[in-house]
Amino acid sequence: MILPHNNRQLARQYFESLPDTDVSKQYYEGLKYETPKTLFGRLLNGLNITNKLETLGKFYTYQKTIRATQLELKEDRLDYLRNSALIAAASWFAIYQFARKGIVFPVLREYGKILGTHRIFRQYMYALVVPAVASEALLNQKYYTHTEHLWHIHVNRLN
Repeated sequence: MILPHNNRQLARQYFESLPDTDVSKQYYEGLKYETPKTLFGRLLNGLNITNKLETLGKFYTYQKTIRATQLELKEDRLDYLRNSALIAAASWFAIYQFARKGIVFPVLREYGKILGTHRIFRQYMYALVVPAVASEALLNQKYYTHTEHLWHIHVNRLN
């Protein structure tokens, strides 16, 4: 059965309506995608996982894999955030108990001289920030390969 409209014409109209800076329009016009090879490029690309999944969800709203990946990422992000908060709370309790006994670890002592902060305050801040950053890095590492695979499929369909 021949449909009364042409899907390629609809796609062309949609991509012509996008701004020139939109990456999907650039792929539609023939730009080839290559996975970043450098460590810094992979780091920046890993931080972009949520945006890539949102873009894929916009283009392929009917795909169960993309929807499931988005939901799983959201649930895992909440789990990882909860775990990092629990680690921070346990660390804060341990730092407080050691400080009450007069034991303060000399963690990055030189930065306190520059910033003018107390060592215990810095340890509280490290105990709060390090688990959150580490959990986000682990989460990005977990979803990096799968998201890149989905993104390659998307780019190849546009080219």
